[in-house]
Amino acid sequence: MIEPDNKEHVCERCGECCVNGSPTLHLSDFKLFEEKIVTLNNVYTLRKGELVYDNVGEELDYLKDEMIKVKELPGSKTCIFYDSDDRGCSIYSTRPLQCVKFECWNPKKFFSSINEEKLSREDLFHQSPTLKKIITTYEEKCSYEKLGELFEETQKGNRDAADEILEILQYDTAIRPFIGEKLNIPGESIDLILGRPLVSTIKMFGYKVVGDEEGNYSLMLDKDDES
Repeated sequence: MIEPDNKEHVCERCGECCVNGSPTLHLSDFKLFEEKIVTLNNVYTLRKGELVYDNVGEELDYLKDEMIKVKELPGSKTCIFYDSDDRGCSIYSTRPLQCVKFECWNPKKFFSSINEEKLSREDLFHQSPTLKKIITTYEEKCSYEKLGELFEETQKGNRDAADEILEILQYDTAIRPFIGEKLNIPGESIDLILGRPLVSTIKMFGYKVVGDEEGNYSLMLDKDDES
């Protein structure tokens, strides 16, 4: 990364920003889907209330609104559009707004994009009443706000709250392949429609999910998450 100074700079295509996280998308990026530069299989949803790393505040924080994020290569933070052989972005000339605004030597330009309107599932699926209904129903049952309240009750010893969490986890696990099969939706797009699986994000509440051979879940304190 280049240190800020008063000199003129141009992107050297070093790829450092590409391997340290993928961009979230803005409403102006909708055209990338229209032009098929980015597909629904290339992105996923970070839902309202989800615990994520805030690049601006440089800390973990809970999302106030949902975001659509470009996928990263499995087991890494590298954007899927980064070409490691060419050491450059494979869609550089049509890259998302956040990438256009990002200049490692000029963070102020990047911060200026923060207030740009974010892309949402409502924007992507506004012509699909079926998917909009699925998303609304899912959020009513599986919102992070609701889960947070249930975990608070669980920590107070409320067994009914713990049971309800397990029911939500089972529902989340079951509905993903179900809607994929019924609506002929590729598995790669499910994390866009519903967000990431709860069994993987539930650790934000300090718990982990343990499953048995019959597919039943139980909750355990995540000792690895303890400081």
